[in-house]
Amino acid sequence: MLRLLAFAILILTTSVQAHQIAEMTMSLEADGDEFRATIQADAAYMLPEYRGDVDVVAQDLAWLRQQDQEEWQRIRDETVSYLRQCLTIRTPSGEVEWQASFPDFEQEPPIFVNEGIAEMPPMIEVLLRGSFPSETLSIAWDEPFGVVLIVQVGDETIPIVSGYAEPLLHRDGDHAEPVTPSLGGWIRLGFRHIIPDGLDHLLFILGIFLLQPRWKTLVLQSLVFTLAHSLTLGLSAIGWVQLPDYWVELAIAASIAWIGIENLSLKEVGKGRYALITVFGLIHGLGFARMLTPLLPDDRPDALLFGIAGFNIGVELGQVLVLAIAFAIFGWWKEASFNKLSKAGSAVIALAGLGMLATRIIAG
Repeated sequence: MLRLLAFAILILTTSVQAHQIAEMTMSLEADGDEFRATIQADAAYMLPEYRGDVDVVAQDLAWLRQQDQEEWQRIRDETVSYLRQCLTIRTPSGEVEWQASFPDFEQEPPIFVNEGIAEMPPMIEVLLRGSFPSETLSIAWDEPFGVVLIVQVGDETIPIVSGYAEPLLHRDGDHAEPVTPSLGGWIRLGFRHIIPDGLDHLLFILGIFLLQPRWKTLVLQSLVFTLAHSLTLGLSAIGWVQLPDYWVELAIAASIAWIGIENLSLKEVGKGRYALITVFGLIHGLGFARMLTPLLPDDRPDALLFGIAGFNIGVELGQVLVLAIAFAIFGWWKEASFNKLSKAGSAVIALAGLGMLATRIIAG
């Protein structure tokens, strides 16, 4: 059983590390009777050999500068191929054709050769243009490794999770304006941050399950965890709470190890357990904020609350789904059998947490 659990955690770990980037950004605007979309793309990720392999090291700007003209051309060709595979722009009348250009390469040498710090990611700019005379412009995004497309349209930030489409611009005559973002986009972003991207949070939730598989108790613990991380996420988003990412990541790893170790001695859920989950929820909220805060406007309270609420709903749905699956598979086991599972699983979670802690300390 211990080997099976360790193997499952290994699979989860590799699934969330199978690419170097978690999101890609785009700005979208109307330009006369056309649309103009500017994408910031990681040049290395645009090459097939740098996608989907856990052993590939993420490259930097120094790597991009070392490429020759032929390799730069291949990067541009592969970028267009990648975007045509993942990105579909359409109106109610049908799919919209677009053409790509690369502003960085319009001067000799390319702009990135003389600008930027060598250790930065190897970002290049891609400009897409197409006809947009009327109606509503939508983007469908289907990325093979789950990278999220973050679209900025005027003052609106709209996340598009892989496999979904979002309306972005609406034109009525000469006037074009952003479409109000849907709550669904933020919910899907929060859900994805748990499944499949949130291995550390998944381990914490499974640690909660392994102590006492009673449905009402599990849901209550999940809600306490969500309320706690919602508080620090909100406070961090408005700038009232700020802690260095390094220490937050260490604390999250320590919380996973702690919950696994505590399971080995604790017999049932009590007030102390709820207090512990509250503290750890506050810590995990700071981890969520590290990803979400850059996407939220700091000068629009309505959009800020909208994004935080949707994201938290998605996180809670992801947590409940994890608990429901675990309960459906293991909740009916006899007490003696489940106790063995609990000890073995908690030991694996504790070791995984300690491993994350050591890795993050070494990474500095």
